[in-house]
Amino acid sequence: MQIGTPPSVFPQSYLNATAQMDIVIMGFYEGWTDSNGVVNNFSGFTKQLKALNPNIQIGQYTILQEAYQVPNYNVNITTELTNQNWWLKDASGAGVQDTVGSNTWVVDITNWTTPDANGNRYPQWYANYEYNLYFQNTPNFTIWYADNTFSQPWTATSGDWMLNGATQSNTDPTIMNAYQQGHVAEWKKIRSLSSNLIMANPGMNLSTPNYQGQLDASFMEAITGLSWSVDYGQSGGWALAMNYYQTTLSNLRNPSQWFAVYAANYDSNTLTQMGTATYYSFFRYAYASSLMQNGCFAFSGTTYQSPPIFDEYSLKLGQATSTAQAWINGAWTGNSNWASSGVWSRQFTNGMAMVNSTTAPVTVNVGSGYWHLNGTQDLITNNGASIAESITIPARDGIILKNSAP
Repeated sequence: MQIGTPPSVFPQSYLNATAQMDIVIMGFYEGWTDSNGVVNNFSGFTKQLKALNPNIQIGQYTILQEAYQVPNYNVNITTELTNQNWWLKDASGAGVQDTVGSNTWVVDITNWTTPDANGNRYPQWYANYEYNLYFQNTPNFTIWYADNTFSQPWTATSGDWMLNGATQSNTDPTIMNAYQQGHVAEWKKIRSLSSNLIMANPGMNLSTPNYQGQLDASFMEAITGLSWSVDYGQSGGWALAMNYYQTTLSNLRNPSQWFAVYAANYDSNTLTQMGTATYYSFFRYAYASSLMQNGCFAFSGTTYQSPPIFDEYSLKLGQATSTAQAWINGAWTGNSNWASSGVWSRQFTNGMAMVNSTTAPVTVNVGSGYWHLNGTQDLITNNGASIAESITIPARDGIILKNSAP
């Protein structure tokens, strides 16, 4: 997730690191100018990435339910919102901010608003606008990323959603349903315009009926690592996160074909909150957890800038050759109950992933034929040594092993 403000010139080190990813979401904006002074030349950047990794999937960030009110920024959007009276107002007629003091203001994306001359409300208008700006002329953009598609308006301030001069709560079921339908209306319009995959950040596991079966992919932001994460180190948190992950996968448009992204975020409090020993052990814990199911993985700080690279990315694990196995009573056992054990493993063509979600070290048997990675970062863990039947996984840690000698 690389949605920080993109520079005009991307350093080669950034391009090399980003090209190691399978998927990258960028945060371009209208008026972005490349190093040659060409405005909105998004295809130039995508061609650079594709030259380094022809298989990388590149997406562009969008956000429907809020917009900036900053001079000379996204002028076409703010002008249309003002002209069509699509900004959310309170009962007094004043605009509503999602975060007081920010530069973003909430948009009414519901059907209570009046359509424009073409019969479009903001969800359809915005989809057209973003398509024309980013996707129509940039074929290497294959993912349309829609941020903050929550089940209710993300604002502590209620607003006049119904345009009747009164105030309605953002937790009112009628408002929530209308708000969700606004997001769904945008997704339907996107599908009428392009074949791009639609990935969203719904802030939940897609169990809301309006969202079930609608998305090709889901970004489970900070499912672990931060104080508001599903798994932030509390008792049972790991099992809760894994159930959340599983439910999200099952609620995608085509669960066998598309993906959920198990996203770990890291800040200065993560190690204390998660009970992990080091930056690298938290990464391994999160990465190994993601590998227990059939999703993708993302690891970021809180700024979503240049992606960190880890030794474990150098091993192409290949296809999973088993489902996740739980360590119960001294043996690996197939199990569908994530709360049944705190230690899990999964076999892949080229190795094995294991995670220990408990607060104590656990020794498990893996048999012969496995080696530690030969890394350059955490040399205590990734030391290239062979495994002699068993291995101890530290508390709140994970491990990736390969099944061929380094």
